[in-house]
Amino acid sequence: MTLSAIEIIGYRSIRKIRFPVRQLTVLVGGNGVGKTNLYRSLELLQAAARGTLADEIAREGGLASIFWAGGKNLSPDGSFDPMYRTDGYRKGEGHSLRLAASFADLGDGSFDPTYRLEVGFPTKTDAAFPNEAQIKAESLGWQQRGKTVSLMERKGGTAWARDAAGLREVANDDMLASETALAALSGRSEIALVRDSWLPGGSFMASVPMPNPPCAGHRGR
Repeated sequence: MTLSAIEIIGYRSIRKIRFPVRQLTVLVGGNGVGKTNLYRSLELLQAAARGTLADEIAREGGLASIFWAGGKNLSPDGSFDPMYRTDGYRKGEGHSLRLAASFADLGDGSFDPTYRLEVGFPTKTDAAFPNEAQIKAESLGWQQRGKTVSLMERKGGTAWARDAAGLREVANDDMLASETALAALSGRSEIALVRDSWLPGGSFMASVPMPNPPCAGHRGR
């Protein structure tokens, strides 16, 4: 069972990227190009599986610290560009973080699901701190014969899943905004396969990226 692809939208220096992942994937690049942000995005997906996503985001300084920051740049000559709002973010781009992970050959080798997650600010009516991470949406889908079968879907505090007969049912209608359905509904077999692949003993393991060592200078004659 393997992680096959990752998609990241709106995380720190990453506006949008989707990249394939193999059993061994090495990220190479100069200091400051964003390798750590790719790695941290994987850690956030792992935290979603553990049920500790809100805590991880809080440790990073809250939602305002993790959203894509590139929109705060104006035009190359420093003048105001109308594609940006007055707060520096691009028009039409909301303040949210979206992550997705695709898997291949889970279970008996024929299960290739994709898990998606969206995190955003609480609404004015939510009983939460202004900068507290809120799970806006989650889904677990499986492509079969060109169509996506929804195995789990979560919007707000309600999550749906499939029962033993494959029928859609409400699995939980009182979820906390800070908890993930991926962790809370892990008693269901398909969801458990995806969750467990992120945990120790599963298919995912990451090593902290190391900074490039400084190059020693030459002294010539």
